Amino acid sequence: MQRQVTAGIATNGRVSLVDEDPDLLKGVDPRAAEAIRQVAGVTVVEYETGPFRGTPIPTPTFGFFILDGVITRGVVIQGRRSAELLGPGDVLRPTASDEVDSSVPFDVSWEFLEPSRVALLDHEFATAVSQWPEFIATLMDRIMRRAHSLAFHVAVSHLKLVEMRLLVILWYYADRWGRVTPEGVLLPLRMTHGLLARVVGARRPSVSTALGRLQERGLVERTDNGHWLLLGPPPRARGELRDDAIPG
Repeated sequence: MQRQVTAGIATNGRVSLVDEDPDLLKGVDPRAAEAIRQVAGVTVVEYETGPFRGTPIPTPTFGFFILDGVITRGVVIQGRRSAELLGPGDVLRPTASDEVDSSVPFDVSWEFLEPSRVALLDHEFATAVSQWPEFIATLMDRIMRRAHSLAFHVAVSHLKLVEMRLLVILWYYADRWGRVTPEGVLLPLRMTHGLLARVVGARRPSVSTALGRLQERGLVERTDNGHWLLLGPPPRARGELRDDAIPG
């Protein structure tokens, strides 16, 4: 059964972006921080879980800022689709892909893994905060963080064993969205085998087999509600990231 098409719903009024994400004020002079808080108003759009196929919102001046939820961005080339997971604090400019003059045709798709809230960094917001370059720099840091994340995903896809790719990427996501429980680190995302295959650059059957092996070795568990539980310590040491270093 096809899931319901996602449509955005604008909330009433504007909210302060820095009230939603106080970390944006780190390193900003306290006197300036209060002034920024007063003027950094944004419109918020809410989305339900599911693929986005509605009428696109024109990209605001600075773009979209994810406040809550997890969104996947997929690039499709010759029928093969990648997946990038985006969450709170990430900045998006979807129409930038439309301006790419590529000799190889590609498509871009978006899907909301859970209900999400997205702030529109529009012209009014850009004008209001323009007098504080140090604040603009924090937004640029968020863009660069996404660039680092993409580079990390590329590096993961070069690991030989699919088990290691999955183990590394699950811990990477756990650093952003996981929480520690008595049983292990819980990653409260419903990531299917197909989605994980697109993330790590593997075929779905290979991912299913690899996840089975990781579960047999007591490194991950799938919870009853489809979340992931990571067991034991993460593969921190350089030697533990060798393709032959997955504990048996």
